[in-house]
Amino acid sequence: MSARRTLVGAIVAVLMCLGLGVPSASASTCDTIPLPSGHYYGLNDGTPYSHSGLTSTDQYNIKKIQRVINSATNPDVAVDGRFGYATRDGVKRFQAVLRSYGEPVAYDGEYGRQTWYSAWNQGWGGFQC
Repeated sequence: MSARRTLVGAIVAVLMCLGLGVPSASASTCDTIPLPSGHYYGLNDGTPYSHSGLTSTDQYNIKKIQRVINSATNPDVAVDGRFGYATRDGVKRFQAVLRSYGEPVAYDGEYGRQTWYSAWNQGWGGFQC
């Protein structure tokens, strides 16, 4: 199942990079997280590193994360673009799934660089290029 999901993710990524069916965003490659190094999607902790949905760009990307975790774990997280406690708990469930596939992710409820790349590796990219 993991190899199939990876293959499907790769095919979708190629189609997205070619601009077939989805608009192109500013990222240079499909597997680039849309945040600066050290930043993450998570509960607002008052620092500039946490992105919880206060800007329209963050809301757009958090909705994608919410769709990914709903498809991977079926926790019924509202797709509202806000990173609240329900989304954090859904991310933790998703991180547990990624860990079961051998991905080296923390179980912290934050959707940062490592969770993003692990999701991409397993075919759950969630972001367009």
